[in-house]
Amino acid sequence: MRNKKIFFISIVILLVCSLFFIRENKTSSFNTELFSVSDTISINKIIISDRYDNEIELRRNNNQWIVNGSYLVRNDAIETLLGTLKNIRIKNLLSNEIEKNIEKQISTLGVGVIIYSNNKKINSFIVGPSTRDHLGTYIYHLKTKKTYSTHIPGFNGFLSPRFGIQANRVEINNWRNPTLIDYKSNLIDSIYSYNFSNSAKSFKLICDKENNIKNYQNETIKDVNYGSLNLFLNSFTNLNIEKYLNDSLKNNLINPYKKLIIYSKNNIDSIVFYTLNSEQDDDANNYNIKRKIAIKNNEDICLVQDYVFNKVLINIDDF
Repeated sequence: MRNKKIFFISIVILLVCSLFFIRENKTSSFNTELFSVSDTISINKIIISDRYDNEIELRRNNNQWIVNGSYLVRNDAIETLLGTLKNIRIKNLLSNEIEKNIEKQISTLGVGVIIYSNNKKINSFIVGPSTRDHLGTYIYHLKTKKTYSTHIPGFNGFLSPRFGIQANRVEINNWRNPTLIDYKSNLIDSIYSYNFSNSAKSFKLICDKENNIKNYQNETIKDVNYGSLNLFLNSFTNLNIEKYLNDSLKNNLINPYKKLIIYSKNNIDSIVFYTLNSEQDDDANNYNIKRKIAIKNNEDICLVQDYVFNKVLINIDDF
């Protein structure tokens, strides 16, 4: 009787060990790092494309990233993306039924991502919707032809915004560097400021040993407050916009406010600022933040915040 009891106990132990072994094999039967890139420094190109024929090409050029061959990339955006590619993990596998349903959504709304390392394609996948708890994202892997639930351990949230995806679309302006003006004072030759509503408040600052200010009649102004002048001259660094706007808005701008022309050693920038009309004002000036629209070199149109740019939009009587 005692031998039988020992026998049955041994059988139970073997069954438990077998189940544990099977369970361990099941959870370790897939590579949790299937989507990740351990050496992100070697990544030199990333292509992100949506179902609406929008495509973003991020290419590393020495120590800078360029989007679509034209614009500098926002540092925070590319750092977030590279961090995501390094740390993304598969959270769990999906049942066949759930996988089929998710893949239907991915086929119509997914955003494709292709990763290149040293000009060689190393990974490609399609970013889909967030998981039901919004703590992960479904992603279809093009090589394995399977969909996985993915996440970043320790990060609470879904991953699509980290790929620059908004409402299943990608937009170049979300990747562009937001800096509109960035001049060190010692590199500025002169600044011309024109006030559209009152030309008498316009001026030109000649950046030489004396830092002369001339009025709209080209007369040199005396009794200048050089503390205010130096503060103004040192205010042209790292002035960032809130966001880039659609070029079609240029046709609706009717209230020019001020024009700045900055002459430097190697460049000339012309920026026109516009006050918002009533419709634009209601849309943009929420949360009591006052804004203007700016157009740089008759090309880029963007929304700027007053508290950031007011320090360079002063008048001659502020000196």
